[in-house]
Amino acid sequence: MKISLLFFALIFLCAFSLKAQVTQINSNQNLTPIAPLQNGKLILVSDIDSTLWVTDGTLLGTLQLSNTITYKDAGSLLGPTYIFKGTTPATGIEVFKTDGTVIGTSLVSDINPTNASSTPDADFATLNGFVYFTAYRPAEGRELWRTDGSSLGTTLVKDIVDGPTGSNTTDAYHLFSNNTYLLLSVSTATEGAELWKSDGTGGGTIPLADINPGTASSNPDYFYPYNNLVIFQATDATHGTEYWKTNGTPGGTSILKDINPGPGNVYSFVNIPYPFRFNDKLFFVANDGVRGDEVWSTDGSELNTVILKDIQSAPISSTAIFNAVKVGNKFFFTSSDLNTRFEMWQSDGTPDGTTLFKAFSPVDFAGSPFIFPPTEIDFQNLTISQPLFQGNKFFFTAGTVAEGVELWVSDGTLPGTRMVKNIGPAQADGVGFGSFAYTLSNFYFGANNTTKGLELWKSDGTDLGTDIVADINPNAASSDPTLYYYVINGRLFFNASDNIGQPAFDLYVLEGVLPLPLHLLDFTVAKRTGDALVQWSTSKEINSHDFVVQRSDDGQNFVTIGTVTATGNSIYKSTYQFIDAAINGITKPRVYYRLQERGKDGSITYSKVITLAIIGNNAFTIKALGNPAKDVLPLQISSANEKIILRIVDAGGKLMNNQQTITGSGIVSLSLNGLKSGAYTLIAESTNERRIVRFVKQ
Repeated sequence: MKISLLFFALIFLCAFSLKAQVTQINSNQNLTPIAPLQNGKLILVSDIDSTLWVTDGTLLGTLQLSNTITYKDAGSLLGPTYIFKGTTPATGIEVFKTDGTVIGTSLVSDINPTNASSTPDADFATLNGFVYFTAYRPAEGRELWRTDGSSLGTTLVKDIVDGPTGSNTTDAYHLFSNNTYLLLSVSTATEGAELWKSDGTGGGTIPLADINPGTASSNPDYFYPYNNLVIFQATDATHGTEYWKTNGTPGGTSILKDINPGPGNVYSFVNIPYPFRFNDKLFFVANDGVRGDEVWSTDGSELNTVILKDIQSAPISSTAIFNAVKVGNKFFFTSSDLNTRFEMWQSDGTPDGTTLFKAFSPVDFAGSPFIFPPTEIDFQNLTISQPLFQGNKFFFTAGTVAEGVELWVSDGTLPGTRMVKNIGPAQADGVGFGSFAYTLSNFYFGANNTTKGLELWKSDGTDLGTDIVADINPNAASSDPTLYYYVINGRLFFNASDNIGQPAFDLYVLEGVLPLPLHLLDFTVAKRTGDALVQWSTSKEINSHDFVVQRSDDGQNFVTIGTVTATGNSIYKSTYQFIDAAINGITKPRVYYRLQERGKDGSITYSKVITLAIIGNNAFTIKALGNPAKDVLPLQISSANEKIILRIVDAGGKLMNNQQTITGSGIVSLSLNGLKSGAYTLIAESTNERRIVRFVKQ
C-alpha cells in the first residue's frame, strides 16, 4: 500500500508541476529583460525611465538596482557580471556593470572624465575574458577599448588612427567575435571603412583586407560564423554588395561569389541576411538580379555556392529562411510572391528534393504561413534545445478564407499537418505574428478568441490541449502579452497590461512550466575551520540520479569537486551536504558554487550560483529596533567589517531614497523623510552579503 500511495503521489506531483500559474511580479514599469545572470537572476530595463531592475522571478526579488544609473541600449555578459552602456548626470555616458545587486551596480571606468561622455558603441563583443567596445576620448577620438569589469582593467586597445581623429563613427564598427578573434570595420583616410582583425592587443589589431580599393569603403557587416570561416557582407565597385568570407588571414579573405553579377546587390526587398544551417551547409536568401529573392546554399566555396531552386517566378518575392525548421531529413521554410501564392516548402538540400509542401489561400499577406522555430534558449547555461517536440514537429500560423489566421502544427507530412484550433470564431483571426516561447510541456503565444481579447494562450499541439492561460485584462479587453526567451528558476517571463493604474505594461511570470525531476528548496555554503560546508535540500524528486558539486574562482569557469547520490523518487523533503576540504588552499577573495542536477533520463539542470567569502568574515546582521517607524528607522548593525550600503524600496521594488553608506557596527538612525505612509523594504548590502528588513512607515 505504501508503494502504491507513493506511486500515485508522484503522478499527482508530475501533473501538478505541469500546471502553470500566472503571477504579477511588477506593475506599470514596462520592464524588458536584457540579460540573464549565472546566479538565477534576470536584469531588466524600464522602458519608462531606462533604470535597471533585477528579478529572481518573485515579487520580493524584483527590485530597482539604481535610481541614478540609466541603461543606454547595449551591453554584454562577462562571467557573472553584465557590462553595459549607461549614464549618470555626474559621469555622462560611460561603461557600467551589474551583478544583480545594488552595491554591485556601478561605474566601471570614467573614460572621458567628469560629465563628458565617452559614449560606447552599441556593439559589445567578448573575447578571452574581456568585453570589447569602442569609445570616445578627446586625445584619441573614437577607438577600440576593452574591459575586464574593473577600472584598472579598462584600457585602450589601440589608437588606430593616430591623434584625435577616430577610426570610425558611432555604431559603424559592427564589432564581432568568433571566440578566436575580433572583426571590425575601421575607417582610415587612405582606405575608407574596411575589414580589420584584432586579437585584443594593440600589435594584433591589424587591417585584414582592403575590399573596396582606394579611399572608398566596403563597410563590412552581418558577420556569421561557419566552420573555420566567417561569412559577411561587403561592398566594392566591381561586385556591388555581396557575400564575402574570411578565415582571419589576408590571403583567406575573398568574395564568396558574385551572385548578382557586376555592381548589382545581392539583397533586395525583404531579404534578411541570416542563414540557416542544414547538413553542414548554409542556406540563405540572395538576389541574382534576375530571379528575385531565392534560397541559395554554400559550403564556403565559390563552386558550391548555388541557387537551391527558382521557387517564385516573380521578380519580387518573400522567402523566409531565417526561421526555417528541420524535421527528420528535411527542412521547411515559407515563400510567397506577395500576391496570390502563399506557400510552405520542404527541402532535403538538393534542387530535386526542394518541393512545394502545402499552399494556403489567406485573405491577404498577413495570413501567409509563418514558422515558429521549436527552440528554447537557455541563456543561463548558453544552450539551445528543442523542448516540446524534440525536433519532430513544429508550429506555424497560416490563414484560410474560412477560418482566418490560426495556429497550425506539422510533423513534416501532409496527413500530419493540420490547424490546431479555430481560436478566432468563424473567419476571425485567432493568432498573429506575435512573440512566442517554448517549454518542455507547452508552446506559449498570444491569441484572441474575441470574447477575451488578445491574451496569453498555450498549446501542446492538440485541440483539447490548446487553451487560454489567463485573462489578464478581463473580458474582451486585451493584455497584449509579450513573451521572452527566458526560463529562470522554473519561471517563464512575459509582459502584459491589466489596465490598472497608469497605461504601462506589467511583468508576469508563468510558474510550473518545467516538469523538473526535482525541486530545490535551498542551497547554501558556510565556511568552517579547515573546510566549507555545502548544503541543499529538495521538496520532491522524480527519477533524480545525482548532484555534481562544482566550484569556480571567477564565477564563470566551473570545475567538478564531488558527486552526491540523489534519493531518486520522493515526495518528502530530502537534505544533502558536501564538505569542500580544499577550501584553505584557495587564495581568491571569494569562490562560487553551483549544483549540476542529473536525472536518470540523462536530463541536466543547474542550480543558482552561490558565493562564499574566503578572505575576511563579511557576514553581518541588521535589525530594526522600532517598527512601525515615524520619522527615523533605528537600526542595530552587528559584525560589520566593511562598508554597508542602505537603500529603501517601495512595495513595487522602486528605490525611494539616496543610498546611505555606513562603516562598522552600532546603532544607526535612517531618515524616513519624504516617504509616504505604507510598507517598505530596507536593502542592506556589503560586498558579499545582502540583508532585507521590512518595515512600516506611519
